[in-house]
Amino acid sequence: YAAEAAPLGLVHAVVPAGALDDAVAAQLGALGQGGPLAQAEAKALVREVTGRPPSEVAEETAARIARVRVGAEAQAGLAAYFERRKPPWAAP
Repeated sequence: YAAEAAPLGLVHAVVPAGALDDAVAAQLGALGQGGPLAQAEAKALVREVTGRPPSEVAEETAARIARVRVGAEAQAGLAAYFERRKPPWAAP
């Protein structure tokens, strides 16, 4: 069923059973590169808007994203990107 769900956007990736552990490790590694505050804000946003119509949450979502983007964590991440180094929270 996963192969059918992928084109519908219901799953992020489909991998053979033998490659599942590596795929999970890669995804967790990518998540580990994200800023902890940004990830916490994203989780909170999902919890708060789930089940609500998009028209009702668009402004709230945009405001939260704007607030996070100008924060210290985002600025540290942007500086690290432009300086071609890992941000302070990223695993070595």
